[in-house]
Amino acid sequence: MKTSPGILLVASVLFVVSIVVTPQSIFAQAVSDTAAQTSSESAEIVEPGDTTLEMAYSEAAGHDDVRYHFQPNGSGYTAHNIAHELTVEVSAGSVTFSFDADTWQLRPEIPVTDITISGNRLTIQRDGYDEWYVNGPVGVQQGFTLYKPTALAFEPGGTLSTTGSAQTLHLGERLTFSGLMAYDATQQTVPVAFNVTDRRLVYDYDDSGATYPLTIDPWVQQQKLLPLDGAAIDQFGISVALSGDTALVGAEEDDDNGTDSGSAYVFVRSGTVWSQQQKLLPMDGAAADFFGRAVALSGDTALVGSYGDDDNGTSSGSAYVFVRSGTTWSQQQKLLPLDGAAFDLFGWSVALSGDTALVGATGDADNGSNSGSAYVFVRSGATWSQQQKLLPLDGAASDQFGTSAALSGDTALVGVPVDDDNGTDSGSAYVFVRSGTTWSQQQKLLPLDGATFDNFGNSVALSGDTALVG
Repeated sequence: MKTSPGILLVASVLFVVSIVVTPQSIFAQAVSDTAAQTSSESAEIVEPGDTTLEMAYSEAAGHDDVRYHFQPNGSGYTAHNIAHELTVEVSAGSVTFSFDADTWQLRPEIPVTDITISGNRLTIQRDGYDEWYVNGPVGVQQGFTLYKPTALAFEPGGTLSTTGSAQTLHLGERLTFSGLMAYDATQQTVPVAFNVTDRRLVYDYDDSGATYPLTIDPWVQQQKLLPLDGAAIDQFGISVALSGDTALVGAEEDDDNGTDSGSAYVFVRSGTVWSQQQKLLPMDGAAADFFGRAVALSGDTALVGSYGDDDNGTSSGSAYVFVRSGTTWSQQQKLLPLDGAAFDLFGWSVALSGDTALVGATGDADNGSNSGSAYVFVRSGATWSQQQKLLPLDGAASDQFGTSAALSGDTALVGVPVDDDNGTDSGSAYVFVRSGTTWSQQQKLLPLDGATFDNFGNSVALSGDTALVG
């Protein structure tokens, strides 16, 4: 049975406590009440469910640094986290976390059968589950591995109260456990709530019809993705795409091919763990290309926009298609519009559905300066060719048609956040449909309550017969 990243305790002006139970997962968030105060001290936050890579690094670094090791203290074991000024004390009856003058004590109801240590890792064995702690420079990690359906019940130190239909738990005035939810092995939601009675805390869930293992309170976040070679001002995360167990993340200001040349990263999931598969770079990347500003993914095909490319003039733009064979990605083709021109910004947005690609060019001037356009490309075998250029029937200067784009089969959705139909920059979105090889505008979408500066169309999504516009 695998163990996921677990509790992470980090302290400074702000600190976060995250608990993961595997198979059942519990997260708790603790925030110092001094966090809102103005201070010259830097605040450090580590988010719940922080990256597996960070956890692996922390465990390895802590294992090699005796200062993070657990040491006998007479009644149990103590470990100090020198990076975050935290202390964890473990005995047969309780676990206590200390930060400054504040303490949080957890007293499980199931007795200890054994405690083992290995450097910076401590494991408490109980009937039905193991409880483990790992100390390292990222923080103190805590987790539970349940080997059978076993109620997790605790007697915590301090006063308990709940809010939000028992979905949020308050421990005293400074610790808050929130975001409680649960689902089973088939991703079906399982009813769950905090049950607090007579100073006893139980994670109360109804597993009727559920398939084990159950996961409780994962904050929805499974993992935080970070590039192996990330650096300041890379803008990793400027764009994202997902297809099955593969994720694609743009980093438009990466400097591998020159300042702000850009890159994109592919991550793949195995079980519940994501890992970097490959970093994508264009064969002809250059400074200020901003490759990665937009990304799209469909199966084993990736599409990456590079609006700063200069092949058709300064910032005319381009888009690159990459395909995966096995675990290796390679560039299949560079897409350029037949009528590309300087400052078209082709590649500002991209979308992909099977063998069809859609690329926005917000600076195109067919309907006036910066009126915008979008281009459809189709693949036959391994070759892509332009099928049609999309223009709105009422396009106007400065609309920036193509700011966002989505594609689903024979339907395309294009966002225009600075359209003025409902007032200056109120925004709109256009639906186009394909019949055979011809695309035509089906409808212009406007919100019923659209108003000035709403920027409706800044983001769009499409699935079958349903469109979503931000």
